[in-house]
Amino acid sequence: MKRLAGKTAIVTGASKGIGAGIARELARQGARVVVNSASDRSGADKVVAAIEAEGGQAIAVQASVAIAADVKRLFAETRRAYGEPDILVNNAAVYSATKGALDALTRVLAAELGSRGIRVNTLAPGGTHTEGIISAGFIGSPFETDMIERTPLGRLDQPQDIAKVAALAIQRAFSSVPLSNRA
Repeated sequence: MKRLAGKTAIVTGASKGIGAGIARELARQGARVVVNSASDRSGADKVVAAIEAEGGQAIAVQASVAIAADVKRLFAETRRAYGEPDILVNNAAVYSATKGALDALTRVLAAELGSRGIRVNTLAPGGTHTEGIISAGFIGSPFETDMIERTPLGRLDQPQDIAKVAALAIQRAFSSVPLSNRA
């Protein structure tokens, strides 16, 4: 049984890495997926093609989450293709301080929206083997070795590892029991 059948998901930053993994996993769970990317249309199209090859439904929408008009268009194109979105995965963000800000925003939104039945959670993956860390020269560096030594599993996560956790969190959001102390 596909637990997200009939649901529509927008995944930002989904042209590669963790976002692409989440988009593909949500589609495997039955969701219709909007694959969003600010600038990598080719990557987003590849993710859509992979989802469709596995029997899923997806569209690519190029839009920057930093530009209000683009965000409005992203939601308008989602509604036009699939109706109102049920799931929003805010994956697009610059790392470090903005990730901390996103966690703070998640806490506020969880408190404000919980009474309306809207669940808000955040994931904080550790070192994940993505195109970004490869291009940054992280792989094979002393920093990678140190990270792996301090990781309980002794390896970097893969995008599909994070995607499965995200899908579980989303599935739990449609139940009466929250995944965390957030709503």
